[in-house]
Amino acid sequence: MGDVVCPRCQAEVAHAAGQAYCPKCGWNRHVAIHQVDSLRRLLPVLLLPVVAFGMLLVSRQESWLWFLFVIVVGGLLWFLASVSLGRTLVRLQNARPTGAVATRLGPVADPLEEEEARAKLLLDAPRPRPVRLTSTGRFYLIALAGVGALFELLLLRRVLGSFSEPGTLSALPVIHWLEIVLAGVVLGVLVALLLGLVRQKRLLSLGEVAVGRVTGQWRVRGNSWIRYQVEMGGSTVEKSVADPTHRFHSGMALPVFYDPGDLSRQLACCAAFYQVVLPPAR
Repeated sequence: MGDVVCPRCQAEVAHAAGQAYCPKCGWNRHVAIHQVDSLRRLLPVLLLPVVAFGMLLVSRQESWLWFLFVIVVGGLLWFLASVSLGRTLVRLQNARPTGAVATRLGPVADPLEEEEARAKLLLDAPRPRPVRLTSTGRFYLIALAGVGALFELLLLRRVLGSFSEPGTLSALPVIHWLEIVLAGVVLGVLVALLLGLVRQKRLLSLGEVAVGRVTGQWRVRGNSWIRYQVEMGGSTVEKSVADPTHRFHSGMALPVFYDPGDLSRQLACCAAFYQVVLPPAR
């Protein structure tokens, strides 16, 4: 099989977290950054199955040493993976086209113009707008809902086992009461996650849209943050928000969805787990 080449400069592509990009001209670099950043954000969630496995060992061996061992090993693996992804993210963010390659490239679409066109399409889109989960949204939904549900089942198994014999409620050890409380907390987090996704989907599908302007952009430990200003409901709102897409910079148009009956319910498009399915620009 031949090497995969960049469609813009014909150089051999590199890969980051399974996503192809060109280290010479920057083709698809923002997608690779988004992919690596999403995976890096997901790493803490991936510790949940490690915790669940440790609790399963505790239930079978009745020894917390197994739990501590699994947590230490899982934490070490998480640290190594986090460092590796962090270095990859920094390398991607600092990559720039070389002068020789840049001069060979044809005209490239201006990101400012692309976001202006996308914002105009959003303003013209009839409601209800068709929406779908972003790749980040799918990651978090699968990870949090799936792993959280598994964790909840393991906790319920332990809790129900505590009530298998009559008259044991008053004699339950403290650790079992902590497991009961933890089971309730995990269930509450899962319900809050699903309700939050439902509210986001409704806001993007039926809410009003105002086009704001990004007034600042900075990075904190590899994470992109933006500050934007938007007028809605007769008032001007200025807010800062994380931009996991790494797509927005100062001066760009930023669509913001909001509820006209409650302006506190607003959501910048870059911070949503859903995205509006737009028709192709003409």
